Amino acid sequence: MRLKRSNDMKTQEQFFWEEHRKIANLNQVFMEMVKDGMTAKELEALIEKRPHVYSRFSHWIAKLP
Repeated sequence: MRLKRSNDMKTQEQFFWEEHRKIANLNQVFMEMVKDGMTAKELEALIEKRPHVYSRFSHWIAKLP
């Protein structure tokens, strides 16, 4: 039996793909910042300011100038 959903409610799958796109977009933006010359100090500052967003890139600190 399938429950009816109102038109404004998202399905679990829609939520999943929406979050997937957000993660992919942030990954892409991060790689662009790296290509544009991001330094380890700049990344450390981002991690300190928004750890919930940028801490997953902390392993890059050792690889950045």
